[in-house]
Amino acid sequence: MTLGVATAAALVLLVPASPAAAAFAPKLVVTPASAPGGTAVELRATADDDLIARTALYVPLGWKTGTPAPGQLIGSAAGTALAADGSTVLLAGRVTGATADATSGACVPGGSTVWLLQVSAGATQLSIPLVVGSVSGDATGFATATITACWPAPGSLRLTGLAFELGSNALAPPPAPGASRWRALITPFAPGSATESTAASVEAQSTLQLPTTLTLAARLVVRRTPTTVKVTRTIGSKTVTASERRVIVTRFADLSGQLLGRDPAAATAGPVIELLGGTKPTPLTSLARATPATGGSYTLRIQLDTAAKTVTFAARAALPLRDLGAGSCTPSFGTAVPCVSATTPALTLASALVALATGR
Repeated sequence: MTLGVATAAALVLLVPASPAAAAFAPKLVVTPASAPGGTAVELRATADDDLIARTALYVPLGWKTGTPAPGQLIGSAAGTALAADGSTVLLAGRVTGATADATSGACVPGGSTVWLLQVSAGATQLSIPLVVGSVSGDATGFATATITACWPAPGSLRLTGLAFELGSNALAPPPAPGASRWRALITPFAPGSATESTAASVEAQSTLQLPTTLTLAARLVVRRTPTTVKVTRTIGSKTVTASERRVIVTRFADLSGQLLGRDPAAATAGPVIELLGGTKPTPLTSLARATPATGGSYTLRIQLDTAAKTVTFAARAALPLRDLGAGSCTPSFGTAVPCVSATTPALTLASALVALATGR
């Protein structure tokens, strides 16, 4: 598995929290990682958020956590922080397996499985243990494990957001397709202090549909249209005009497919499927856009104005991050812990290349 720091750094574009913030409404975003089978987890802050003291991620049913050896690389990480002068600091690093000793002084005791998230920017370095634990009570109905992180207390550097990307050796998605609802129980520091404010804890959710794929098929359609044309010929010294019956042959590609795993009509307005084509597999040129129906299916007919014997097609889609709001978030931890946000992740999808013989 190869997970680069540059990839992790692209995971977060967080808005730093204001030192005088009084509200607390962070967001959780869970996305398929760039590495096959991997998962990216991001905690987004806003300009009005208090600083985070502790996060407990509830791993959905069907997912599995691994037990990597101490020091074994399992992922990459990134973060944002506020410096003493108010400037934003971008951090990048990695996640490795660790021992229980890594949790010394942390807000949770060391468990049987501990990962260590380490990020840095220049001389600034932060180490945050991630403790994998079991669930109990009502949580057994929606989670298989917890991943708890103790964020550093406010100091000269104030951590405002974190993201990490884990390989399947640490966090493996379920084999069966379906939607997974991730939950995070997030506790802030009391304003202006390094003490946790348990009473101010909130819940954030993110729904990840796996797999989300884009399919494409192409079918040749040949239309033969009879027509009559005037033809002028010179025979000897005479010019003769006559009518002739001819057949005009027009070739089309009927393109169809489906966006599986997410309803594009609910994801964005307007066309979201871009169709590309060319006489060679690369480069392909954008041809048209198609608006999927509810359920994700789409169709489009394109005229083939080419003498090539084969045309290659592909489809792609860019689905934006959806902020569903607190109204789409059902509290999981009782009425005392409000659910303040729910998201579905941004996704970039591409179909397989499809070659179509033109019949020429």
